[in-house]
Amino acid sequence: MKKGLKKLGLIALALVCTLGFFGKAQAQEAPKDGSTTEQAGGKKPSKLSFGLQSGLNLSEYFIAGSEGRTDRAAGVQAGAFFTIQATNWVGISLELAYAQNGAKNLVGLDNPAARFSFVGHNFQTNLLTYFKLPILSVYEPKLILGPSLNYMVQQDFMSETISGTSGVKNWRKYTGFQNMDIGMIVGLGLDFDLKWATLLVDARYRQGFSDINSKGKAIDGTTLNTSYNDNTPASTLGNNSISNSTFSFNVGLGFKL
Repeated sequence: MKKGLKKLGLIALALVCTLGFFGKAQAQEAPKDGSTTEQAGGKKPSKLSFGLQSGLNLSEYFIAGSEGRTDRAAGVQAGAFFTIQATNWVGISLELAYAQNGAKNLVGLDNPAARFSFVGHNFQTNLLTYFKLPILSVYEPKLILGPSLNYMVQQDFMSETISGTSGVKNWRKYTGFQNMDIGMIVGLGLDFDLKWATLLVDARYRQGFSDINSKGKAIDGTTLNTSYNDNTPASTLGNNSISNSTFSFNVGLGFKL
């Protein structure tokens, strides 16, 4: 957790330095005749927009002390965003979304025939900075960077016992993960000017820095049964540190306010 927060601090410092660079560059682009940017025929230096977006998540767990990883599980996300265009090339966006993450095919500790899959239901908040590349066209490529916070509302798991070619599947609620997960998002995107709206397309990667494993203590305060049991993942996860990794592909529409 400390290493993750240290990485977060270094990335935040780099973000601040980059913002300063872009701000200085924008100031140098200002007209020298005393006129405003709008009067000189340029774009307004500040714009506010609102939009909706949705997409596909592909996530997995990194489990410390274990061989390999889980497989990536598909999920969905949908939400809204508010964006302030600080300069022509830099914008800050606040995103609020419902996001699914999880993993699949976690092999049972004492029974290789047992498999566990997870689906987390999260309220996600992202504070992202967009750095647009100076390309004058109907589309604008951009770099995406910023912190992310997941608040897990509910975690479900499925236990599957493989017997030959058939399996028995059963979804249940799992209380062995922490509610809060702090992470960082990096990605690339394209904005398309549709005149009446902006079409946004992006691909991003989110790495969680928090250890989401409660290590035998349920979020409701009760103690989990970590003894060998084919039907629960608690004994397989044990006291290992677990972080979440997610690739996302999103499409949205933004409207100027």
